[in-house]
Amino acid sequence: MNLGFRKDNLLKQLAMGIFLALATSLIFTVLPILLGFEDMVGGTGYTKPWQFLYEFIHTIFGVALAEEMIFRGYLFHKLLELNQDKTKAILISSVLFGLFHIVSGNILQVMMTALIGILYCVLREKVPYCTTLSLIILHGMYDALIAVWLFLL
Repeated sequence: MNLGFRKDNLLKQLAMGIFLALATSLIFTVLPILLGFEDMVGGTGYTKPWQFLYEFIHTIFGVALAEEMIFRGYLFHKLLELNQDKTKAILISSVLFGLFHIVSGNILQVMMTALIGILYCVLREKVPYCTTLSLIILHGMYDALIAVWLFLL
């Protein structure tokens, strides 16, 4: 089964993931913080460097790897295979991604996560060299940078 991984242009895939992580972090984290909406971004009590390092490792290799393989890898491709409708596959996999985050008990978090899921699907389908590997890097760095920006700003 194709999970959206490619063996060619690995450096470009990695670079695309890093670039997209920084861009989305600036738009969806830094900008809201600077506009006074830091409560909507999230929060941590991190103060020690090892905590930030742990957050990076955990979000990239734990959270992002698993979620991207499941939602933008397996589920998206399975829905596309069953239905042949890319828009439906994007919407269904993204809504399920949002609902997966309901454990926070916050409906706004669910809606924002679903929208981010849509964005990630569209990026992978439309941006050159954006693969599942790129999305794992994007997702992990984006999540980890929230703690960094909240600490710095």
